[in-house]
Amino acid sequence: MLHPQLRIEQVSPPYEQFLPPGALVTLVSLPFAIGRGFTNQLRIEHPDVSRRHACLLLLDDYYAVEDLASRNGTLVNGVRLAEHERRRLQNGDTLQIASALRMLFIDPFFTQQNSDVRPMGMRGLWLDSSLQTVLIDSEQISLPLQQFQLLALLFGRAGNVVTREEIAQALWSTDVALTEQMIDNTVSRLRANLQNYSVDHDYILTVRGRGYRFVQRP
Repeated sequence: MLHPQLRIEQVSPPYEQFLPPGALVTLVSLPFAIGRGFTNQLRIEHPDVSRRHACLLLLDDYYAVEDLASRNGTLVNGVRLAEHERRRLQNGDTLQIASALRMLFIDPFFTQQNSDVRPMGMRGLWLDSSLQTVLIDSEQISLPLQQFQLLALLFGRAGNVVTREEIAQALWSTDVALTEQMIDNTVSRLRANLQNYSVDHDYILTVRGRGYRFVQRP
């Protein structure tokens, strides 16, 4: 699974010895908490940073940052968030934690590469994870982030069963109170979106008691 990252751009003493400029912080699980307290995933020992300062979240199909009522503020592209305000993050946005740390947000599904090389006259489904692109019968389609991640997982294991446990580990953090219905609903929404472009073929089959399987059109 691809994970978003924060690239350190500028730090203020005494924290620079731990995270030098250029270092990458991978957000392995979301929500990803930032602050001075020991329970944060990114702990910043700086007097201007609150114990629970901010956190990064995955909301439906986009990433966001929330200020946790910090004393000295969370800024996105130089604009301070209100207490508990959530702001959608785009690739390349600058995130600043008080006067201690400035970081660049890196969306895992964004690339500056622009490629026009695609299968021509193709029947069936084609997926490029690096460009976050999905084609059905050579027509590009749009999917929410979580549905794209699910499709990429199934597509990458085409013909093989992907269990609910594997889907849960790939799409949700361990902090989420996950139910089987949540997994099934995500699969159902993805199926419905695919069927809008391919009414005569179901790309995702349910394997009772085991999970799901991607089946390419013959």
